[in-house]
Amino acid sequence: AVVSTQSTGARERVPLSIKYHLDYLERQAQRHNCSQNQAYIHTWKNNSLSLRFWMNILKNPHFLLDIAQTPTIDSTLNIICGVFMDSCSTSDKGLTKDAPINKLLYAKEIPQYKKRVQLHY
Repeated sequence: AVVSTQSTGARERVPLSIKYHLDYLERQAQRHNCSQNQAYIHTWKNNSLSLRFWMNILKNPHFLLDIAQTPTIDSTLNIICGVFMDSCSTSDKGLTKDAPINKLLYAKEIPQYKKRVQLHY
């Protein structure tokens, strides 16, 4: 699985620092009268944690690890990043037979990943 390898129950435990960050964003949404629109809150959470932090680490493993990023590794990481972005997205893009093969590889798993991401948000 791309998003997680284990499930510990209906609501998985989120590290306290991340929970504090997500709660802070919800308080800011209430403060600025955006709390009725869940799409705003989801986008804020997505941009601050998933896209800014995790996507950067996934796309650039050499930031953390002493590895050479070959073209093969780069292509593989691009596919993983695409799955991660699709899993965190609120929109549901329909796939057709003309869709890129990397989108079709994980098309059946994306709805499961989206549910898991939603548990954290």
